[in-house]
Amino acid sequence: MENGRNPYRPARAPLVVALVATMSGGAAQPVFAGDMTLISSSPKPNQTIQGMRASVALEFGAPVDHAASRLTLVTPDATRTLRARLSSRPNTVFAAAGDLPKGHYVLKWQVRSMDGQHVNGEIPFDVADRK
Repeated sequence: MENGRNPYRPARAPLVVALVATMSGGAAQPVFAGDMTLISSSPKPNQTIQGMRASVALEFGAPVDHAASRLTLVTPDATRTLRARLSSRPNTVFAAAGDLPKGHYVLKWQVRSMDGQHVNGEIPFDVADRK
């Protein structure tokens, strides 16, 4: 944890609550949608990686809508959009980043679950000098 904050906790993770009437008396009870917490990432926050054939992967607690998910890589020189692989595992957003030169990067992500939840966050990381 950095500054008391879980590095895998999305910057904003709305909790979706639906009210459903029960069969006994019509009382309403909350029903919670899938947990869209970020479980793991590659790279990890503040990790230093090698830049050759780099890729990014984000694993969530519920299935994601790959086509509606957005990955943006903020590089030392520019910002570029990464294309999420549509055939990734149901809970994982994966994208190839290609060869990355040495420097500081930020992966900004915006992911939509299959039930419509939106979560977003960012993961800072560094690329080491090639040896």
